[in-house]
Amino acid sequence: MAERVLPHKHCPECATSIGVKDEFCSDDCEKTHADRMRAK
Repeated sequence: MAERVLPHKHCPECATSIGVKDEFCSDDCEKTHADRMRAK
């Protein structure tokens, strides 16, 4: 039987596991992601 993993998602910037309610793992990743989206 497979292990159950708690519900989670991954930071879009660095792929670290984060809580479902969080958008990013840190303010740093959030800022980097926003800068990259703005550059597009």
